[in-house]
Amino acid sequence: MKVSRPVLKTNGVGDNLVEFTSGSTEDVMAKVVVSTARLGTILAMQTLEQRRNIENAIIDGASKYATDNGVEIPASVVLAVGYKP
Repeated sequence: MKVSRPVLKTNGVGDNLVEFTSGSTEDVMAKVVVSTARLGTILAMQTLEQRRNIENAIIDGASKYATDNGVEIPASVVLAVGYKP
């Protein structure tokens, strides 16, 4: 994951844009499955045809973010930092 903007604002909380970076659109599918606990289980419950359709839809969606450096999908995140006294 590549941070595109400063990760935290000066007050310790920030709404930031990060980029999910992958080598190719096919690599995105493999990363999506292992990055979410529920998706792998949900995909395993589908028929082979349904799974292929879902995977193809994810790959097609990722192709919109293809660059010369690979696939870079922007995602907005909220990060917070806290310290225990």
